[in-house]
Amino acid sequence: MKQLSKPIPVTILTIIFVGIVYVVTSKYMMHQMDSMKQNMIIIKKVLAEKRQAKLAEEQSLKEEAAMLKSEQIAQAQALANQKESIWFKWYKEPKGCTSLQSDENMVECVNHKTRARSEFDNLWDQGKIDATSP
Repeated sequence: MKQLSKPIPVTILTIIFVGIVYVVTSKYMMHQMDSMKQNMIIIKKVLAEKRQAKLAEEQSLKEEAAMLKSEQIAQAQALANQKESIWFKWYKEPKGCTSLQSDENMVECVNHKTRARSEFDNLWDQGKIDATSP
C-alpha cells in the first residue's frame, strides 16, 4: 500500500487561502482608506464653506455697523446744524450790542449772549424748542 502525502496539498491550499484573504483584506482596507480620504475632503470643503460664510457674514455686519454709525453721525450733525440754525433765529441781540462801544459794553453783550444760549440750551433739552420754533 502506497501512502499518499496529504500535508502538501493542504499546505498549498492554506497558502492560497491566506493569500486570497490577504488580497481581499488589503483591497477592502484600501477601499476604506480611500473612502475615509474622500469623506475628509468633503468635511474640509464643508468646513471651509462654513468658515467663508461666517467671514462674509461678519464682514457684512461690520459694514452694516459702520453704515449705521455713519448715519448716526450724520443725523447728529444734522440735528446740531438744525439746533444752531434755530438758535440764530431765536436769539435777539440787544440794540447796544450791534456795534460795541466799550469793553464794558462788550462784556455785557457777551454775558447776555451766554445767558441766552444757556436758556436756549435748557429749553431745547426740555423739548420746549423744536425744529418748528421760530
